[in-house]
Amino acid sequence: MFVGHYGLALAVAGGRRSPPLGLTFVAVQAMDFGFFGLSLAGIERWRPDADLPGLNPFELSFMPYTHSLTGAALIGLTFGVLCALAAPRAQRPVWFGLLAALVLSHWGLDFLVHRPDLPLLIGDGARYGLGFWNDPRIAIPLEMAVLFGGAALYARRTRPAGAGPGRYALPAMIQVLLGLQAFNWFGPAITDPLLFPLAGLGAYVVATVLAIWTGRSRRPAEA
Repeated sequence: MFVGHYGLALAVAGGRRSPPLGLTFVAVQAMDFGFFGLSLAGIERWRPDADLPGLNPFELSFMPYTHSLTGAALIGLTFGVLCALAAPRAQRPVWFGLLAALVLSHWGLDFLVHRPDLPLLIGDGARYGLGFWNDPRIAIPLEMAVLFGGAALYARRTRPAGAGPGRYALPAMIQVLLGLQAFNWFGPAITDPLLFPLAGLGAYVVATVLAIWTGRSRRPAEA
C-alpha cells in the first residue's frame, strides 16, 4: 500500500478543526518514514525477491519497530501527542485523535496487502498479512478506491481559496501520486540497498510538499 494511505489522509483533512493536509500526509506514512530510516541504518531489513508473485517483489524480513502493531501504536501515540502540543488549544483533542488514528491506519491497510510480514509485538513472533499484493486484480482496484474515495471527500469538504492554484492543486497532486504509484507497480525494481530507501523517502517528501501546497490553496467549504 502506497498512495492508498493518502486517501485516508485526504478523507480526514479539510475541516475547520482538522489537522493540515501536509500533517495528515506525514501521519499516514510515519511508519514507512521510520522503516526506510532504520533500514538505511541496518536496523530493519528487506531484500529483493524476483520470485514473489504479483506486485512489490521485496521480502520485508525484519521491521518489528515500525511495522508491528505495538510499534505502530507507539508511533501513533507519540506523533499524536507531539502534534497536539503544537496545535491551537481548542483543536488539541481533535488533532491528537485523528493523527494517532491515521498513523495506526497504516498498519491496517498494510495488513490487507502485505504478505505475512507484520508482527503484533516488537520482537520475533507470528507475522500477519492477507497478501493482496500477490493478486494485482485485487490490490490495484483497492488502492485506487481508497485514494479516489478520500480525494472525493476532501474535494467535497473544501473549495479553492481564491482564483489561484486552488483550482488545480488537488488534481495536480493526484496525478503526481498516480505517477509515483505507477512507477512503483510497473517500473524497474530498485534493488540497490541504498537507493531503495532513499527513493522511498524521496517519494514521501514529494507527496508531503504537494500536500502542503494543496492544503494552503484550499479552505473548508463550511467556512
